[in-house]
Amino acid sequence: MRKVLLFTVVLELSVLFLILFFIEKFDKIDFTPARYTPFSGIFPNSNPTFMEEKGWEGYSFKEGLRVFYLNIENPDSLLEEYRNWYTQKEKAKVSSISMGNKAFIMLRRLQKGYTAIAVISLDTVIVWADITSRGSTLDTKFEYFCHFLKELKYNEKPLARDDLARELINFRKSIPLTVMQDKYLFLAFMVGILLFANLITFISLFYGGSCPRRIAPEWEIITPKVMVYEKLPIGQRSYTACLIKKGNEILIHSFGKIRHKFLIGDPTFEIKFLGNKLHIGNQFRFEFPDEESLMKWQAAL
Repeated sequence: MRKVLLFTVVLELSVLFLILFFIEKFDKIDFTPARYTPFSGIFPNSNPTFMEEKGWEGYSFKEGLRVFYLNIENPDSLLEEYRNWYTQKEKAKVSSISMGNKAFIMLRRLQKGYTAIAVISLDTVIVWADITSRGSTLDTKFEYFCHFLKELKYNEKPLARDDLARELINFRKSIPLTVMQDKYLFLAFMVGILLFANLITFISLFYGGSCPRRIAPEWEIITPKVMVYEKLPIGQRSYTACLIKKGNEILIHSFGKIRHKFLIGDPTFEIKFLGNKLHIGNQFRFEFPDEESLMKWQAAL
């Protein structure tokens, strides 16, 4: 049983370390100050792809960031069209932010992940910036996006105004945990799942191997908390049980029921001891909780 518990703990710690590794490796964005005309600010380290479509021009980065601009006579009007569309049609969460002449930020929930979008109007230009996190609801990319907006410049003119930092913090606080989480909350959630799984495992191990409430007088040996390893067609399962000797029968009692019966002397189920374990046929192996129980069964068989 100790081996099973130790294996469970080692496996869970390995899972947590793997989660931390993947969070740091694949969700983290390395960035540096850079200029991609007409924009400047803190951009991802990867080389961007220049994109041009329907008058929009800008850059796309493999980390999920995109930033575009469009020359237009009335950028405020187009901004309001976008805002109304996302508010009414997509029911997205939209909030005004202090950038340029007018601006808003919004978050679109994806099937697994999210896209954060900021639209900013200037005198004769509208700027569109977004970042997509696919396959992850962690806020790592959103936090970078907020930092990116605060440092973004157009033709070397900063777009952020004084209240932007506070507005971005308030917007982040308004996002439900089901849509986005920080990595510490995510890890706490994973630890909670593992602790709950441990609780179920420990209940199964200790309750499953307890003695029956009613002891029959013909039971000669009753040994609780025996670790049972049962070979399956594919792999094996392990659980605790109470091992009972009744005349020329061996009973496996687990979770209030007799799960298996073996007839001592039955040639189809050879009974033998190998080291400190009892083997019954090729399918069952039993590990006793202490030396005294092992010696008792060795003497009986």
